[in-house]
Amino acid sequence: ASNQELSIKESRLDRIDGNKVTWIVDATILGQATPVNFTFDMQENADGSLKGTLTALGSNFARVPVTMTRS
Repeated sequence: ASNQELSIKESRLDRIDGNKVTWIVDATILGQATPVNFTFDMQENADGSLKGTLTALGSNFARVPVTMTRS
């Protein structure tokens, strides 16, 4: 897969379900005129690690794992 630069236009909280949080993200991709909509979910595991997935809405390339660290 190639790297692509995203410009986030809006991010809003969608749902909290136990230790899983989901946001709706509206973004543009560098070089493309059409805005893209994603959901982003993050879950904290029992060992304290974080696991996330970025999902493109209405897209065939659906889900991309996301690596996160605490800051």
